[in-house]
Amino acid sequence: MNFQRVFFLVIAFAVLLAGSTSIFYGCKNFSGPTETTTTTNTTTTTPVVTQPVTTSSVICFSSQVLPLLQSNCGMSGCHDALSRRDGYDFSTYQTSVSRGVVAGNADRSAIYTVTASTSRERMPPSPYNALTDAQRAILRQWITEGAKNTNCSPTACDTSSVTYSRTIVPILQTYCVGCHSTASPGGGINLSTYVGIKTVATNGKLLGSIARQSGFIAMPPAGSLGTCETNQFRIWIRNGALNN
Repeated sequence: MNFQRVFFLVIAFAVLLAGSTSIFYGCKNFSGPTETTTTTNTTTTTPVVTQPVTTSSVICFSSQVLPLLQSNCGMSGCHDALSRRDGYDFSTYQTSVSRGVVAGNADRSAIYTVTASTSRERMPPSPYNALTDAQRAILRQWITEGAKNTNCSPTACDTSSVTYSRTIVPILQTYCVGCHSTASPGGGINLSTYVGIKTVATNGKLLGSIARQSGFIAMPPAGSLGTCETNQFRIWIRNGALNN
């Protein structure tokens, strides 16, 4: 009797132990990625918690990013649809994000990091002008927001206080200066200085080109300026094309 009682007690203890072990391991079996941390004596595994990313896109690819890339990088012989140097083509959204873009991470995106480089790898390369801080900020924010193909609705057009510094220069830097700078005066036109801009504003070439008037070469070639921007140029020129 004593032997049988001991035998059954041993069996019951073994069953209880097995059940406890199963429950213990079952509680650690969570889904999702894990991160392993190793110390001198132990190794522990903890879940990686991925926080949801909330984005509020204010950067418009079609009107802010694409013109910037085309003007400063997509010139003929560089990264346009025909040349595709090093495999980069900034003629469309699909080709622009196909190489050198890590959506959500600008610091791992080559098309952003090369703009900040101080070495010979900087893009645009010397003697072309480097992107301005404002332009780089636009590019960085667009990538951080997911490098989306955003096509924004037109915003209210301010034609009440058109000035050279606040209105005209930013538009030219985005759409024109890459091809019409001191280092690359396409067609002999330099739009990176006030003197150069005033010259073509006075002789009618600037408005004629951006308004795509008959007898003028349409500019920018990859896509026209909006009605708002064209009207802003018209107002500025009508008011004397002042350096204000």
